[in-house]
Amino acid sequence: MRVVDEGDLVRDMIDVLTLFCARLYGKRAARNRAKKALAAAAGEGA
Repeated sequence: MRVVDEGDLVRDMIDVLTLFCARLYGKRAARNRAKKALAAAAGEGA
């Protein structure tokens, strides 16, 4: 049976959560930038 350090497990979980959060907030930021760009383009065309 392999002994696993709890510190390693905690670091791994933090890494996984950080990855998912970065993806979520990165997508949200990109979506917001696209909306702002479309709104600015629509405002310039009027």
